[in-house]
Order: sequence, then structure tokens, then C-alpha cells
Amino acid sequence: MGPAFLSEMIKEQDAKGVLFYNYMGCPMCAVNTNLTGGFVKEYLKMPYLSLDGSFPTEPPTGQLMTRIEAFVEMLRAA
Repeated sequence: MGPAFLSEMIKEQDAKGVLFYNYMGCPMCAVNTNLTGGFVKEYLKMPYLSLDGSFPTEPPTGQLMTRIEAFVEMLRAA
């Protein structure tokens, strides 16, 4: 996924921000997060939230839900 593809996806969805979920221990996720986050924040000037976790086999934790809800509220206020 390159910058042009990411820009097009954001534009098609009329996104106000980007949330990226990484699998802990995945080296490619770490690289992708760094590149994606930098591009979204620096070039697109959009809010970006990166979350780390494991493959979801159970409902999300309260902490995870709180972070996502706070991010969504920030986007609504903007």
C-alpha cells in the first residue's frame, strides 16, 4: 500500500482521521505504522491513531474502547 493508494482510500471515504491497528510482534506492522503515520500526519495533516494488540479473539478491552471513543470524539469536534 503506497501513499497514492492510501490518499485515494482516505478521499473516497471522506475520512477525517486514520486509525491503524497493529499486531504486536509483527515487524512489518511496525514499519508500516511508522511510514503510514508519518505520511498521514505530516503530508495529509490528518489525525492518526495507532493501536497495538494481538489477534482479536475476544471483545475489545475497556482501555482499547476508551482510546477509540476519544479519537472519534476528537474527530467530531474538529
